[in-house]
Amino acid sequence: MEILLNHKSRIISQWYKIFSKSDIIRSSKSLNNWKILKNLWKLYNKNEDWKYISLNNFFKHNFIMPFLKKINFKQINNLSIKENVYKLVFVDGIFIPYLSDTYTGLWNIQVKKENDLLILPEPIKPELFLYITESLSNEIIYITLSNNSIEKKPLYLIHFNNGSNSKSNLYTSHYRHHFEINNQSNGTIIEHFIGLDNKKYFNGSRTTISVKNNSIINHIILLQGSLNSYNFFNNDIFIEKKSLVKSNVFTLNSGLNFFTKNININKNKSNFFMNTLSLLSNKDKFNINTYLQHNSYNCISRQLHKIIAFNKSIGLFNGLIKINKKSINTNASMINNNFIVDSKANINSKPQLEIYNDDVQCKHGSTFGNINKKQIFYLRSRGINNINAKNMMIQAFAYEVISKIDEKIITQYITSYIHNFLLGV
Repeated sequence: MEILLNHKSRIISQWYKIFSKSDIIRSSKSLNNWKILKNLWKLYNKNEDWKYISLNNFFKHNFIMPFLKKINFKQINNLSIKENVYKLVFVDGIFIPYLSDTYTGLWNIQVKKENDLLILPEPIKPELFLYITESLSNEIIYITLSNNSIEKKPLYLIHFNNGSNSKSNLYTSHYRHHFEINNQSNGTIIEHFIGLDNKKYFNGSRTTISVKNNSIINHIILLQGSLNSYNFFNNDIFIEKKSLVKSNVFTLNSGLNFFTKNININKNKSNFFMNTLSLLSNKDKFNINTYLQHNSYNCISRQLHKIIAFNKSIGLFNGLIKINKKSINTNASMINNNFIVDSKANINSKPQLEIYNDDVQCKHGSTFGNINKKQIFYLRSRGINNINAKNMMIQAFAYEVISKIDEKIITQYITSYIHNFLLGV
């Protein structure tokens, strides 16, 4: 914390330099966000969320805007999901139209400047890095599905961050997306974040999704930052009457990640299902925070979170389900299962319930496991060598989450990634 105190004024002045960039006209909303950011920054050292993972190395850097670089088309094409999707490409926080699909089916895509008059949802749980992204993003991608739209082809947003090799400078880029899913609509959203060439960068992402009545949305997030990256993701989902939202998040060996998912189930007979899988190695640090509010009756929520930790990685899970007085006949569960592969890896878990009525069915819990020597012995007695036996156990642990994905292209992508990763461990 001493490092932070020594750098506090320097950091906020560098962020303000990015915020006040001369060619961007900031709105009154953005100016207010900046004021909130400054107030939260003063209270940073009192925030319990940063208790287990130090950001001292992060705060030592100079924060600068990335320089425009020549885009490597071949590299982007090789790393993208290519089949059966509408693709939108972003590089260092900016939408790149000529790399993106011009036709996006029933999805209506609008690129808004920060000073355009837009009514966006207020944050469910305000926090510092949310407001950094709200303040420093240069454009807002506003995406809608109109009433009665059934779009079978996923919308695929792929984000590339170039980063730098500098020891002191940290390229800073931010993405702001909002999805408006109107009544009786159905669609799949895939957000994919990739760090290029293991270079350093600071990436902030803020996504909000408003789901109206009688709709179904499948939201999939793939996080693949570079080993030297700092990534802060904040997602808010607002669910209205008789709707279903599925959320799947996969973190694949990606530096330092703070991921926050906040959900408000605001109307009756709506359901929310969330599954996450985090594969951590080297010195990866991952903190996943979930906050789910049940604000109406006859609703169901299910959460399954799994962390696999190799080497000296650190994994944290902090989840809270809040069930309000009017939320009778709520059925909710939150489970965090953890697999510690190496003795120097570390995982902390804190699932919580906050219940304000008696007519509910709720459960929460966490488990911790490691390589089971008896199971390894059994597999080896069947002619499987030690490495393959260990990898089979890890793949079996991950499969429960992977099997819940509706999109085959994502199932194949994750399965292939884990297979190749285990070959290199």
